[in-house]
Amino acid sequence: MSHGGKAGAGIGEFSTLAAYYPSVMARLGVRNEALGAVADLHNPHFDLDEEALKYGIASHAAYALSYLERCPRIPFEPFEGTADDLLKLMNRPVPKRYDET
Repeated sequence: MSHGGKAGAGIGEFSTLAAYYPSVMARLGVRNEALGAVADLHNPHFDLDEEALKYGIASHAAYALSYLERCPRIPFEPFEGTADDLLKLMNRPVPKRYDET
C-alpha cells in the first residue's frame, strides 16, 4: 500500500534483530491527499489516514498466524544482553541514559 515513499532508516536495525528472531517487515501506506495527510514521516506536519491502520493490524495478525500454523514452536533463544549490548551489536552509539547523571 505504499504510495511512492522511499525505504528509510530502520532496515539495518531490523536485519540485525531478524538474524536472531523470526521476523517480517512490511511498509504500510498511510498517505491520503484527500485528507491532507501528505507530509513525510518525521515531519512536524505528519498525519496519517487512520483508515489504513486496520489493514496494518490485519497484515500483522495474518503474518503471525501463518507463521504459527507452519511452525508452532518458535525456535529462538532470548537475547541475553541489555538494550545497550544490542545497540553495540548493531554498531550504533549507545545514548546516555535518561536516568544517569
